[in-house]
Amino acid sequence: MRCTEFLQRYSDLRDGVPLEPAVALELERHLRSCPRCARYDYAVTRGVGGVRLLGEVAPSRGCSRRCR
Repeated sequence: MRCTEFLQRYSDLRDGVPLEPAVALELERHLRSCPRCARYDYAVTRGVGGVRLLGEVAPSRGCSRRCR
């Protein structure tokens, strides 16, 4: 598997979307064998973890008015 293919399917893997077993295995193998994609996964995992630590974030006052 090439990195471009991995990155196209990465969100499904990260989000726990059910994948065909062969596809999931290929993605996991690529992740373990490719330092570049492993760094990407590490950065995304840390970023998601950081956002989760924020808890619920309320929009600022006037946000809905500006978003119309």
